[in-house]
Amino acid sequence: MSPMSITIATGPFYPTPPAPTGAVQRVWTDLALEFARRGHTVSILACRYPGQSSREQRDGVLIRRRTGLRQGKNIYVDILKDGVYSGVVLGMLPRADILVTNAFWLPAMAPLLRPSAGKVVVCINRVPKGQMFLYKRAARLHAVSTAIADAVAKESPGLAHKLKVITNPVDVAVFTPPTHPRFQGTDRLIVFTGRIHPEKGLHVLVDAAAILRRTRPGVRLRLIGASRIDQGGGGPEYVERLVKQAAASGVPMEVSEPIFDRAKLAAALQAGDVYCYPTLAEQGEASPVAPVEAMATGLAPVVSDIPQFRDNITHGKSGVVFDHRGENVAQNLASALAMLVDDPKLAGTMGAQAAAHAQRVGYGPIAEAFLADFADLLGRPASGGKASGT
Repeated sequence: MSPMSITIATGPFYPTPPAPTGAVQRVWTDLALEFARRGHTVSILACRYPGQSSREQRDGVLIRRRTGLRQGKNIYVDILKDGVYSGVVLGMLPRADILVTNAFWLPAMAPLLRPSAGKVVVCINRVPKGQMFLYKRAARLHAVSTAIADAVAKESPGLAHKLKVITNPVDVAVFTPPTHPRFQGTDRLIVFTGRIHPEKGLHVLVDAAAILRRTRPGVRLRLIGASRIDQGGGGPEYVERLVKQAAASGVPMEVSEPIFDRAKLAAALQAGDVYCYPTLAEQGEASPVAPVEAMATGLAPVVSDIPQFRDNITHGKSGVVFDHRGENVAQNLASALAMLVDDPKLAGTMGAQAAAHAQRVGYGPIAEAFLADFADLLGRPASGGKASGT
C-alpha cells in the first residue's frame, strides 16, 4: 500500500490520551499511531487540556491542540461550541489525502472551504439525529456498528452508498484473560466500566444485584467510570443516588474514578467474575468499546437488548442479552446475571468465545480495514483488510 497523508480531527470536548478522555479519542489516537507505524504521514487536531502542549510529536504522529471548550448539559449550546471549534480547526487543516473527523460541523465545512484537506471521512459514533444531510459532500460515512449504519440509511437514503461499517477496535495486547481462575470462593464481583450516567442503567444494575443477594450473598458491584458532567457523567447527584440505593438494599458497591491507564483497567476487569453493561440509551450508543475490552479479558458480557451490540455479542455464545424494556427490567437483568453467577463453567465457555471474537477486532485488523478503505477512496491498490471490521 502506498503511503498516505491522513489528518484526524477529533471533537471539541475530549482531549487525546493520556489525559482524561473518551473512547472515541482514545481509539483514534491509537489508530493514528498504528497508521504511522505502517508508514503513513499522520497528524491529529484536538482540543487543549491542562498540562498538554499545543504541539507534540508522538511516535511519528504530529498532534496540535487548540481551544479548551468543555461539554455542558445543553446539547444545543454544545453544538454551538462545536461550531467554534470546527472553525478553528478548519484554519489549521494541512494538505492531506484523507480527513477523518467526528466533529459535528467540520465534515460539512471542510469539503466546501478546505478541499485540499483531503477526502472527508465522517466517523459516526451515535444514532443520527437529523444532521446527516450536512454530510452529503463527505466521501465516506464510517459507522461503528450495523445498527448505526441502518439508522443513517433510514434517515438519509441518498447517502447509503457512502456507508461503511468498521467496528471500534480494542487493544488485545493489553486486555487479556487473567492468569488466575475466576469464581474463587463465594464472592461474585460484577464489574461495569463506562460513564456513570443514568442512561447507562446503573440504578437498574443495583436493583438487580439486590435481587441476586437474596439468595447469593456473595454478589457485589464495582462501577468504574467518569461521573463528572464535563466528562459525560451524570454528576455527583447520580453517584449519591446510586450509593444510597446500594446501601438501602444491602449491596456492597464500590464506585471508582475512571481508569485511563489501560494496564490497570485490564487488571480491574481481570479481577471481575461477571461484566455488565446495562445501558438504556437506545439512541445514545453506537458500538461501545467497554464491553469488548471486557470480552478480551475472557468475560462474557451481560448487556441490554439494543441492536448496537449485535456485531460483537451473540446471546448464549459470547454473552447474555437481557430485555431492558417494560416493568420488570431489574428482574430481567438479575435473571441474566444469574446465568453466569450460578454457572462458572458456562461463564468460562462464553468468556473464551468472547475473547476469541475480541482478537478479530484488535487494532491490527481494524487499522488494515480503515487503510484499505482509504486507499479505495483514493483509487489506489490496497492489501488486505476486511471492510466490516468484524
